[in-house]
Parts: sequence; structure tokens; C-alpha cells
Amino acid sequence: PATISGDNLSVTIDQIGASNTLNLGLNMSTASGGVNSSVTYSITGNYNTATINSNNSGAGTSASNIISVTQVGDSSTATVTMLGTSNTLTASQTGNYSAFVGNISGTGNTRALVPPRYR
Repeated sequence: PATISGDNLSVTIDQIGASNTLNLGLNMSTASGGVNSSVTYSITGNYNTATINSNNSGAGTSASNIISVTQVGDSSTATVTMLGTSNTLTASQTGNYSAFVGNISGTGNTRALVPPRYR
């Protein structure tokens, strides 16, 4: 997967079309006094797959990050893994036969899923 490392990051990914694949590993946190790191992923189209991991290094230090996922279309799957403290995950999904998988571990984490279609 593509990997992005650093503190106080802002990453925006927009994909349009069918059969796109995104594999993104992030090594990020919010440095003291910094702005929360954020990832915004938006996909419009059918048969798309996305995997986003905010703790790609496996260190468990992914803290105070914001990840937002918007899927519009049919038969798409997005998987987001977050490990650490005070992270926020927001997902919105429209379309048929689509799935969202949110794996969130740690303390003080929040998530909002609209509609709440996760497994």
C-alpha cells in the first residue's frame, strides 16, 4: 500500500469511476499543540475497494486523528482500521450491496456511520 508518514497531516482523496482500488497506510498522530491529522476519502462509482489504516506502523500511537469516508455507488467496500486514542471516524454510504468495515481500538474514540451499515 501507499504509505504517508508525519504529524498534523491533511490528506484528501477523491476517486470517480468504477473498479477503483485504494490501499493506504498512514503513520500519523497529532503533535503537541498541532492541528488534528485528517484523511478525507470520497468515492463515486461502482465496484470500488478501499483500505485505510491509521496505524500502519503497528506502534499503537495513532492519536487524535480524523478519518471521513463517503461512498456513493453500488457494490463498494471500505475498510478503516484505527488504533490509538481520541480518534474520530465518520462514514457515509449510499448504494446497493456496499459495505463499510470499521475496526476501531483504543480509548476515547468516536464514530458516526450514516446509514449505520457496518459489519
